[in-house]
Amino acid sequence: MKKLLLLTFILIFSFLKAQDTITELYDSKWEKVKNPKDMVYFRTAYPIEKGKWKAIDFYHTGSVQMIGFYNTREMKDLQGLIRYYHSNGVLSSKGVYKNDKRIGTWFCYDKEGKLIWKGKYENGERSGNWEFYYPSGKLWGKGEYSKGKEENNWEYFHETGERSATILFKEGKEIKEEYFNKEGNLVSKKRAHTVKEDEIKNKIKRNVFNKLQYPPSLVANRIEGVVIVNFKLNSSGKISGAKIFRSSGYKDFNEEALRAVEKSGFSKEIKIRNRLMDMDLTIPIKFSLN
Repeated sequence: MKKLLLLTFILIFSFLKAQDTITELYDSKWEKVKNPKDMVYFRTAYPIEKGKWKAIDFYHTGSVQMIGFYNTREMKDLQGLIRYYHSNGVLSSKGVYKNDKRIGTWFCYDKEGKLIWKGKYENGERSGNWEFYYPSGKLWGKGEYSKGKEENNWEYFHETGERSATILFKEGKEIKEEYFNKEGNLVSKKRAHTVKEDEIKNKIKRNVFNKLQYPPSLVANRIEGVVIVNFKLNSSGKISGAKIFRSSGYKDFNEEALRAVEKSGFSKEIKIRNRLMDMDLTIPIKFSLN
């Protein structure tokens, strides 16, 4: 109901602002949808000068997700300074697009507004020197990109400032590795336990699937749905702070999704380049009878 009221307000606002304002609805994969119940994001766009459109994308809650500019009404080519926002309204990243490709220096921030990384793009690909930061502001990694792939020596650091790893890359492939303890001593020249965010997400999804129980009342009525859940995963594999990012519209689905997520952690430490790391994750949980 809230989503429908919000959409009605946006449509009225758009009509009052300009008759040629465009309003479009999108799902979680940014595919266009017509049914407001399937909406995760929506967009309003209007011409600001000849051949140029301003677009404002929103989360389903009504908070701004992106403010940007396009050169055509079809909105397929981002141009100029673009700003993206977290669902809590905090700036998540900013930089310049040219012909729908990132260029120049970009900055990325966490949900509290702290810098996560900064680096340069050329023709839409990562290039030159990049730096990555802990929430404390301490450097956790730095290195060079060429045509979107890691090159030469990359250095990684414990939050206390000591080096945790040095990796030599060639065209994105790891050629040589060295790992260090917090005292700065070399501990291994072989791959330490390290994971990628996609690997963690997939493992959590498998755990959730194994624990998920379809609410009986919704099975009987053959109701399906998707719940998107946000949560924190600490370096010891424990989950906390699970909350609904996007509701399915059914209380039983929402409650079961939260229950399954909260029980889907694991005991293995999360190490990335020999450093213990906490993660903030958002995953979709699909309830399907097929």
